[in-house]
Amino acid sequence: MSNTFSIPVLRGRGATVLSSGQDGLVLERPGKKLTIPTRAIARVHAEARSVTVELRTLAGMTPSLYRIEDVSAAAAVAFADAVPTTFLLLRLWSTFRGGSRKGMSGAMLRTSVPGGTRRAYLPE
Repeated sequence: MSNTFSIPVLRGRGATVLSSGQDGLVLERPGKKLTIPTRAIARVHAEARSVTVELRTLAGMTPSLYRIEDVSAAAAVAFADAVPTTFLLLRLWSTFRGGSRKGMSGAMLRTSVPGGTRRAYLPE
């Protein structure tokens, strides 16, 4: 049985690319790469020709948002619809195969920039 699921790759303004990766979503801009873990994503929303990724946060705090603009409207809707279903299936597949990460206190957000990688831990 294959565990490959399809999420479209979005190409937007300013050479920005939003795609799915092994651990979540990957947002790439010239000189910068941001990996957004599945556990950190609260929701993905399509509106016209843009997609917004909202990160989970503690109650009462303002969530961080990442947005890609000037993408195909049809691709934006397909991307936003595919992310929750695909990540749910991947979590179920991981649990079925014994790969759940019990005991993790939160998700880690990795940002790659010229000169190094920065990490930030997000709440559960």
